[in-house]
Amino acid sequence: MAVSRRSTLAVCGIVAGTGLLAAAVMTSAVAGAAASTPGDGGCRATARIDSQWGTGATGGQVVSVTVTNTSATTATKWTVTWTLGTGQRVVAAWNAAVSTTGTTVTAVNASYNGVLAPAASTTFGAQLSGLAPAPALSCGNDTSTPPSSGPTSATPPSGVDVTVTQADNQRTVTLLVGQTLGVALGPDFLPQRSAAPASRNCRPAAAIPPDNPSPRRTTL
Repeated sequence: MAVSRRSTLAVCGIVAGTGLLAAAVMTSAVAGAAASTPGDGGCRATARIDSQWGTGATGGQVVSVTVTNTSATTATKWTVTWTLGTGQRVVAAWNAAVSTTGTTVTAVNASYNGVLAPAASTTFGAQLSGLAPAPALSCGNDTSTPPSSGPTSATPPSGVDVTVTQADNQRTVTLLVGQTLGVALGPDFLPQRSAAPASRNCRPAAAIPPDNPSPRRTTL
């Protein structure tokens, strides 16, 4: 069947349009894309790829992260974590203390940008080797930490206190606060009572008068 020139051009236009659409989708997944996290941990973190170069593992990118305090109280510190893409590593970072364990990146606020009032935000950045889409972040701050209620103490159970016998030799016994330990042993374990020592009549030594010097011993 003969195909007209107009049909051929239409098909080519569809193919070319599909290629441009795929290229646009790939570009939006890497360069300039942003990924945001909900503020469940008292803050929200949004990552954006500011620039990138090269291809694959030989390329690199600069990622900026905006941290926003979503709590109703002021935060004094925050932490952001994410997972590196395949073959990626952190080359440099700024406005945060960034460390890597395996493929997990942890960013902690610097000394000058940890305090964030409600709805306030700050930004830090990192240079990464290798290319990957904008990372999905996890964010938390100290406003989401529940207040401490202090130590709790257990109520001692009612009833008799703990009693040990000879059969409990070398056994560990646990006592709760308020309990007392009773020891029940046979007569063989009673302590020996020694008789009081008989008093002796002792004469005090005669005192040497102050004007009578002590005798001296001379060795010949």
